[in-house]
Amino acid sequence: MSTARIDWAQAYATWDVTPGSLQRAYAPSRLLDVLAEFLPRGAGAAVLELGCAPGRWLAWAESALGIRPVGVELDREGVRLTHSLYPRIATVRGDAFHLPIRDGALAAVYALGVIEHFDDPGPPIAEARRVLRAGGIAVWSVPNLIPGSLCRWHWGTFVRGALATHRVFSLEDLCGTVRREGFAVVHAEYNGLYVPHCQRVMGRLPFRRALRQLEGPRLAASVVVVARNPGGG
Repeated sequence: MSTARIDWAQAYATWDVTPGSLQRAYAPSRLLDVLAEFLPRGAGAAVLELGCAPGRWLAWAESALGIRPVGVELDREGVRLTHSLYPRIATVRGDAFHLPIRDGALAAVYALGVIEHFDDPGPPIAEARRVLRAGGIAVWSVPNLIPGSLCRWHWGTFVRGALATHRVFSLEDLCGTVRREGFAVVHAEYNGLYVPHCQRVMGRLPFRRALRQLEGPRLAASVVVVARNPGGG
């Protein structure tokens, strides 16, 4: 079944840009813990975020990891919004199916809530591998919408339109999809706890690591896979 389309331009045009807004907060739950563990650090690290608007995770990567990340965003309004919020961070308009980057140029690529919007996520995953150097890292995260999950129940009950715009991945599904494009999976987990309307607040809690024992197919917010490019694209 095809996923429904999102009017991204409308979504970005109505984004809450007020300082301190939760829409400007960093990633939900423990997702940033995974990025901090697996992404490279230092100013020399070439790191790309796919589908980067509105730029909050680029800003986090720059601040927390000391890198100078680059964002790629297809929607023109999304690029404008990211530039307006974080003018120091490099953001370019580009297509995840045809990245404007040479082969093997990057140390890492990450995409948080992007590939589930494609009917076939294989081509953008393969394109990410093309631009990664041998040994480069890719981090893929999608919402945990498998049958029986709290996230799926909440979306299906209260935000059905949003559910229709997402392809569903179990942890096994996402691992298999990534492996089919030539990656070697090095880490996979159900990540964070889904707490309706409080996801970005959860990401700021100091004891979030202590709740890891509760993370699983039913209660997790996200499905996360970390993979390595074993060789040239």
